[in-house]
Amino acid sequence: MNAHTITRILQGGIAAVGLFIVGYLAYNQFIKPNTPQTQEPKMVSGNQSFTTFTFRDVIVGKPFTDAQIAAQKPMLVTNFNPNCSHCKALAQGITQRSDVFDGVQILFISSAPDSLIKEFAISYQLHNKPNIKFLADTDKQFFFVFGNAGVPLVLIYDKSHRLTQTLQGEAPMFQIIESLLQSP
Repeated sequence: MNAHTITRILQGGIAAVGLFIVGYLAYNQFIKPNTPQTQEPKMVSGNQSFTTFTFRDVIVGKPFTDAQIAAQKPMLVTNFNPNCSHCKALAQGITQRSDVFDGVQILFISSAPDSLIKEFAISYQLHNKPNIKFLADTDKQFFFVFGNAGVPLVLIYDKSHRLTQTLQGEAPMFQIIESLLQSP
């Protein structure tokens, strides 16, 4: 390799590094400041309840709001992914123990595509239960509404819709049922 070739390689490398630095600075100056900043979750009553919300019910294709939650019923909310094995176990448990869950408002909320959410609901025969809703979180608002967004996540609320239990990860069915039965 001669000196002229080495010089050309170094010049090309320096030019590439220079373009990278200019691009990085431009991104931080113009693009990044316009990106919405993460917010603290807005919670009601000292993190014991949830804020108003609107998600899309993928079974009926219409918006579902907090105003449509059944009054004076305990509630189970889960942030789920249709491909998650723990989420599948939860759905299977709800199907098997309908004697317990028929009196509970259940919200399955996911940011997965509608088709996967609907397929999940149908596969566990939960799509036609009036107390169970399958909701799409297309705007990724779960965290801001409920204050937590792990998958899988089960939140249990009493009849007054105050949070009584948070279960992160695989939640044994007996623990979920026990929490619901203890709700005042």
